[in-house]
Amino acid sequence: MSKAASKIRGGPKITLTGGHLGMQAGISIGGEQAADESPKVTIQLGQSMRLLAEGKPFVLLLVDEVQMLADEKRFGPLVAALRSALDAYRDRIKAVFTGSSQDGLRLMFQKEKAPLYQFSQQLPFPALERAFVEHLLATYTHITKWKLDADKAWQAFEELDRVPLYFRSLMERLVLSASTDIPQALAQIQAEREDAAGYQAKWNALSPLDRAILIQAAHNGKIYGKEQRGYISAYLGIPGGATPIPTVQQAVKRLTTQGLVTRTGDYGTYAIEDPAFSAWMRANHVKP
Repeated sequence: MSKAASKIRGGPKITLTGGHLGMQAGISIGGEQAADESPKVTIQLGQSMRLLAEGKPFVLLLVDEVQMLADEKRFGPLVAALRSALDAYRDRIKAVFTGSSQDGLRLMFQKEKAPLYQFSQQLPFPALERAFVEHLLATYTHITKWKLDADKAWQAFEELDRVPLYFRSLMERLVLSASTDIPQALAQIQAEREDAAGYQAKWNALSPLDRAILIQAAHNGKIYGKEQRGYISAYLGIPGGATPIPTVQQAVKRLTTQGLVTRTGDYGTYAIEDPAFSAWMRANHVKP
């Protein structure tokens, strides 16, 4: 694909910047404007996809944080152009879409009028198991010639919500500090993660109603049941029964839009979108 790649490098440069939980997304071509301001993006995207398809090997296109394109007003034409190009070159270009927002991915692939509706097969990836921890422990031993407690390491991995990035950072810290103290390294990683994410400030900025709903989501995932709505009323200091369902629905819609909660599949069942935030809530005894 060297000839096609060189043409793309010398031609339009398509860059997707994005993220999750408050970060913004944008499309740029070289120094041109964002996609919602420049219709040339869709044309040049098609041209770049054609150049990729002309290469000899097959192409695997990885689109990360794709849920950032769920804004139909801004990115609808771009997503439609992307699907059109992938349809046209399906024999040469294969795409893998990934994202950190389950609700955002649903908007992209399950909303009936969305450009990517039923365009791909969704595969939930299971959490890594103990073999991953044992692999990093073996690497640690190979580098330092020391051994770590496997049970403590597994416990630390679970407390980090089985996020590989965080556990790898923990192991790297142990190697660089020539330490075998897993609990101490875990405490440092957790403190740094919480400071960087600003969980306390995020919590302080929430309304009491939003906090009560997040507590229910972190506790058992159920929100709309009479018992859960009764807890919400008690949390708000409102005597005499359960919070009305429409009130809860409005708050859930707001929290979903903010990327704080996501549906788990069952009606009325939700989870905290950011597992680290959920862990922070549990660690700080924010529960019924």
